[in-house]
Amino acid sequence: MGHRIIGLAGHCGLNRLITQNSCKRLCLAYLYFLALLLALESHPHIDIKIYNPKHRMGVSTFERVKNLAFGFRDANQRMHDKVVIFDDAVAITGGRNMADEYFDFDREYSFRDRDVLVYGKAFTSMKQSFERFWKSDLSASLSLLLSEKLPILSEADIKTAYKILSDYANKPSSYALEVRDSIKKLSDNFTAVMNKLRWSDAYFIYDFPGKNDGASGLCVAVKPRKACTN
Repeated sequence: MGHRIIGLAGHCGLNRLITQNSCKRLCLAYLYFLALLLALESHPHIDIKIYNPKHRMGVSTFERVKNLAFGFRDANQRMHDKVVIFDDAVAITGGRNMADEYFDFDREYSFRDRDVLVYGKAFTSMKQSFERFWKSDLSASLSLLLSEKLPILSEADIKTAYKILSDYANKPSSYALEVRDSIKKLSDNFTAVMNKLRWSDAYFIYDFPGKNDGASGLCVAVKPRKACTN
């Protein structure tokens, strides 16, 4: 079973890599972050795509400004979905962003948000939405985007990257005490959490990729298209 990841990749994880707010350290940390992503994508069961990569991933500051100044409509084709699909059967969606403070990993902030577990017909709509964005011409593979930005990773580089991620995940000091305790108690608490779930009929409504084709002006959406299934 493979894993496919698509999104507007930002700087998640950089707060763990940057110790000083200097341009030099930021650039090095960003390259390091990209190298880790490439190492992940090199795994035979992981694919990563970036939707409409005109803002950050592999894009220089000059290119970013040019894209916004001379092609705002194209650059404004964004996707802010947060969907995780498991085993082609169930999914989780909600408001969490990919950042430490949304998952209790930040030592200073903790943002509360809602998650929804989805299955049945609504799940089918959710999967259709994911597939539309994955197959869209606006989506590009990470390795293709970074082919000219970073050298090809060797097997040794990939193993080193995996070890860095594994060491971080297994290092007790990487997480607050409350998070470590919560992880230890997960198996005991899982049944109680499942018993507290409240099920209801649901509809999943989503945008199409490239929905604003410019036919109605710069910021006016074309006739809305949506899929609703309960």
